[in-house]
Amino acid sequence: MTAILGHAEQLSDNIRPSDPRASDLACIRDAAQLAAALTEQLLAVSRRQTRKPTVVNLNDCVDRARGVLHRLAGDGIAFEIRLDAALKHARVDAEQIEQVLLNLVVNARDAMPSGGALTVETRNVTLDETVAVIDSEVGRGSRFGVCFPATDDVSTGVIAHGGAPEEHIGSATVLLFENDQAVRTLVRDVLRRRGCDLLVASSPAEAMKFAAEHRAPIDLLIAEPATGPERDSEIVDAVCRWRPEMRVLYLEKPFTPDALARKVRAALAAA
Repeated sequence: MTAILGHAEQLSDNIRPSDPRASDLACIRDAAQLAAALTEQLLAVSRRQTRKPTVVNLNDCVDRARGVLHRLAGDGIAFEIRLDAALKHARVDAEQIEQVLLNLVVNARDAMPSGGALTVETRNVTLDETVAVIDSEVGRGSRFGVCFPATDDVSTGVIAHGGAPEEHIGSATVLLFENDQAVRTLVRDVLRRRGCDLLVASSPAEAMKFAAEHRAPIDLLIAEPATGPERDSEIVDAVCRWRPEMRVLYLEKPFTPDALARKVRAALAAA
């Protein structure tokens, strides 16, 4: 799903919205986002995966999931999204918010087999007993509220919308250690397009060979988190012993090209 989503987004960057192929790409991207989100949810439960909250505008989370939510709701549901332009920021895990949205829409759709109306809305509220009660009435419908503490901290920025110009990373040398060919190709293409030099390793032996024999400095190692014998942390430690100055970025999946670029940029800028 990571490879499908990533390549679809890269293609969409080079196709005008008026191009007939744009709608096909949007369908591919929406389907991949849904599959990736559901897979991520299962992995988070099975691994008890640690989440990383950041300061975001929840309107951006809804916007990113808009296409998927429309398709999930189906043709028999009158689906509407209402976003409060003055919505305050919140410190949350954006991926989990998208999963919450997916679950709510799927449950609402399944509760209305004969059709109905479904609205996803954001707004600022003052939390009290009336807001905290989930509101439901036979023949009228149900309303589910998910509340998050507001924050005035916007230092970490907000989620970027798709279609933004690619940001140049710079002439950093990156060693990529990844056994999945589709993901390797995606990461290589994304980072090369943004100015990086890539050393691509598909096995621990190749990663060690690059670390030992590459004559120029290596700025960053990208590797998967340890999930099996070939992803043991000892491999990363061994590579780093050859290059003590090299930073390490663990590649959490799924990811988008823009998200990958931001993480690489942040890793390279870290002290």
